[in-house]
Amino acid sequence: MITSPPNRQGFVLLRTLDRLRRLGDPADVLGAGAGRLAAVFAAATAVRDHLLADPRFAEVDTAVLM
Repeated sequence: MITSPPNRQGFVLLRTLDRLRRLGDPADVLGAGAGRLAAVFAAATAVRDHLLADPRFAEVDTAVLM
């Protein structure tokens, strides 16, 4: 089976958790329905797909990622 390494998924999870923290009360975010939570995950995934790369094959600006 081929799958992406955990560091890619960890990147998405950390960005998602940070965004949820900044949105405020987790009960409000989760209470708004799965759509809002899905949108936060989708946004983090889009950032990962656009910016995260193997530094052996692409230039990665870690300051932008942080």
